[in-house]
Amino acid sequence: MALLLTTVPISPVSKSLKPLFIIATLLWAPFAWLLFVPSFGNSYNHMWLKMWPILPGFMAGSLLKQWYSSDLIFYISMAIGTIILFSLLFVLARKSRSMTYASYLMAILISIITSFLAYSAYRM
Repeated sequence: MALLLTTVPISPVSKSLKPLFIIATLLWAPFAWLLFVPSFGNSYNHMWLKMWPILPGFMAGSLLKQWYSSDLIFYISMAIGTIILFSLLFVLARKSRSMTYASYLMAILISIITSFLAYSAYRM
């Protein structure tokens, strides 16, 4: 009986969701600078905090912002860019172990670059 309790297999669902949580952490964690800026309580920072879920798609939004001045198009393109980026990295991570690590590396590199660009736009 003791042997059965110690050798519980990991379910395939929890094994397949591990890359999902790691990629999500790697994509959104570099934007934590929003919590540590000196002017934390003002409305401008509050607007940026509300955009945090779609900030990984900031590059897609800023590309379209050049041609369309609407904030709605900016936010929608950021959301679509975030969904596409997250989905592609997750599908890539499910291919093999080496592709999983490659997708982790791509996620953190893309997110750091995007976070620097977003911080530059925040400071303007």
